[in-house]
Amino acid sequence: MATILDVNREGKPLAMGDTITNIIVSREIGARHVTVNYTRYEPGDEFPQHVHEESEDVLFVFTGSGWLKEGERMTPIQAGDVIFVRPGEVHGVVAGPSGMAILGCQAPPDPKRERLAREAGGSGLCVRDWPWRSWGRPGCST
Repeated sequence: MATILDVNREGKPLAMGDTITNIIVSREIGARHVTVNYTRYEPGDEFPQHVHEESEDVLFVFTGSGWLKEGERMTPIQAGDVIFVRPGEVHGVVAGPSGMAILGCQAPPDPKRERLAREAGGSGLCVRDWPWRSWGRPGCST
């Protein structure tokens, strides 16, 4: 049976750079070959450049605009853009003046990201537990 998830209510928050990435699809819900993350960026927020040695990364710019960073190169991106990143390619993003939201998919799941998520533990942290975030997750305990 399929699983239907809401990016605004489901998932596990994980601090990454200036942002909180919400891990929506992972091994925790039974996914074996893919992970899906949803990240909202405030204006100017940066997801640091990094490399997935074994994973392909597909980023869908859901709302807003910003830049894809590849080393020193900055390429403008905006809502509706789909970015394909091959394994071993350095990449990161910076949100523009209106902020940005990105849905990212990796296959196979990146072992480094999975390790970070495990180390963060099942603490049930809500995004609002980071007070500098202006958006929260409904249903979080106070």
